[in-house]
Amino acid sequence: MKKPSSKKQMKDKLEILAKIQKVNAPDEMYGNILSIIKNRKNATISMTWIRSAAAAILILISVEGYMIITGDFKMNQNTTPSIESIIPSSNNLLIYD
Repeated sequence: MKKPSSKKQMKDKLEILAKIQKVNAPDEMYGNILSIIKNRKNATISMTWIRSAAAAILILISVEGYMIITGDFKMNQNTTPSIESIIPSSNNLLIYD
């Protein structure tokens, strides 16, 4: 089996591209594109979403502050769990003395 040369393949593709004819766009297409651009510029986030996000962040900060003040959440290294307490190691001994 012989492969066709790359020059011939390129020539075939260029001939196909040479046959492309110019097409006129519909008249309303330009107006549609301009209206889409205008709608994107006018799209903003409503104040209710901004207020609700700010309230949620404020609540999270308040809860964290309350936990630190009351002592439920201590940053003490002696009370932090080590990896051994989270993932217990298995004992593989078969004979106990």
